[in-house]
Amino acid sequence: MHAALWRLAIAVMAGVAVFVAAHLAIWRATPSSHPRIRLLGWLAAIGTSVSLITCWLMVGFKLTELCAVVWVDTFVIVFYLFVYAGVARSVSLTLLAQLSASTGSVNMDRLVADYLASSRLRDRIELMRASGLVRVTGDVVALTRRGARVAQGASLLSRLTCGDLRG
Repeated sequence: MHAALWRLAIAVMAGVAVFVAAHLAIWRATPSSHPRIRLLGWLAAIGTSVSLITCWLMVGFKLTELCAVVWVDTFVIVFYLFVYAGVARSVSLTLLAQLSASTGSVNMDRLVADYLASSRLRDRIELMRASGLVRVTGDVVALTRRGARVAQGASLLSRLTCGDLRG
């Protein structure tokens, strides 16, 4: 039984390794402020295919094992994407790294100025504009009808979970 689990783990690791390596290589070679969801989907499909082929080569065509590989592979890839998104775009982690690089303390005005000078806010607004959630006219950003519905839905979910919308 242990040998079968190891074979499944090896199959999953092979596919996930291909996915992560391809993701990081492409994102490093062609950085972008856009999430490129379709490309991530294709990379995940390629990684899962590698896992399935590896599993098939190791145990043959056994439906149970192949399904297990798909589900574990999907879980690991989705988990990786959440971690990657949190690390790559986290304001808190960026601030901690900045504090760490400067002996542990930085003037608050400098932190705020650095954040305002970064492209994160503008990138996010541009992404929302491209998605039809906001309209940008000159220096004014306004919600579209669709944006207002999304904001109301997010606010409702926040109230239902006793949360507070902050980001």
